[in-house]
Amino acid sequence: MPEILVILAIFPWNRIAATGSPFVEVFERLGLAGAAGVVNFVVITAALSSCNGGVYASGRMLFSLASSRQAPRRLGQVSPQGVPRTAILFSVLVGMLGVAINYWAPQRAFEYLTSAVTFIGILIWLTILFTHARFRRRLGPEEVERLQFRMGFWPWSSLLAAAFLVGVVVILLAGDETRLSSLMGFLLLAIIAPCYALALRAAARQDAS
Repeated sequence: MPEILVILAIFPWNRIAATGSPFVEVFERLGLAGAAGVVNFVVITAALSSCNGGVYASGRMLFSLASSRQAPRRLGQVSPQGVPRTAILFSVLVGMLGVAINYWAPQRAFEYLTSAVTFIGILIWLTILFTHARFRRRLGPEEVERLQFRMGFWPWSSLLAAAFLVGVVVILLAGDETRLSSLMGFLLLAIIAPCYALALRAAARQDAS
């Protein structure tokens, strides 16, 4: 926030282009081309650090899912040094899909990716609400009385939250500018669900043998 105030104090908001970094543009207009290069270096370094953290987290998450037999077993393989190499390489491969999307549709790549992630986030919260509802329905009156934490206004609060999330999906699908990008979420779900089902079937087959 202080940085934005400084930028607006130097240049009016309507004179700053939206095609690049406003920090770089301010330095360039002040004649400090070298400082602009430093800012670009910091931005690129931060982006690489973020990508590195994302690959690390994704690889360990896939490894954990494979260890609990909720993902293909190959993702649980580790190198002689104990690194989940297969899961990391798979995470990098999926990340390269984002690069491909940015190449073929640079104007809408960010919109496609964020819409798909938004849809998955909404699906996760709907799953949480459904799981909580199933949990509460299986409790008897005495068990409900012993609960240390209760959701206020149950079950209407859960129904209202679920209706709100479903409404968000409907609005995204109804909009001409968001419909195609929102369908990316359904496409992602159509890819993940069969993979999960195959992993469960393989785990059940392994237990049977």
